[in-house]
Amino acid sequence: MNTVVLTSSILGPLLLLLWIGLFINSAYYKNTIEHITDKTHTLILAWILGIIAGSYMVANHNIAEGTPAVIISILGWIVLLKSSLILALPQSFTQAIKKIKYDIVSIKSVWIIYIVLGLYLMNYSYFGVGFGM
Repeated sequence: MNTVVLTSSILGPLLLLLWIGLFINSAYYKNTIEHITDKTHTLILAWILGIIAGSYMVANHNIAEGTPAVIISILGWIVLLKSSLILALPQSFTQAIKKIKYDIVSIKSVWIIYIVLGLYLMNYSYFGVGFGM
């Protein structure tokens, strides 16, 4: 199993679960964002995990080989940039996150991105490889 299939089989269900959680419990997560961004240790943990996950995705998929590898690479770069912003500008990052939680258009666009990318990566990892795609 190559790394693109492995990462797709992990990221696909993860993105769908994130979409389901945000869709069903959006009010809960809006309240949680307020408390999480005020805690320094949660920002440090998010930074460390983001750097690890982003570095893995970029290091293994930073090639223009196929669409799934490019999607994973772009997601990796986004995670690395977000983690770098948490490290470099923690107060500006938390203020931006708090503003976004009230913007319903941003929230719905994130939902759409999660579901489309999750379904695409799951389709590639579970069905595409098996049928010779």
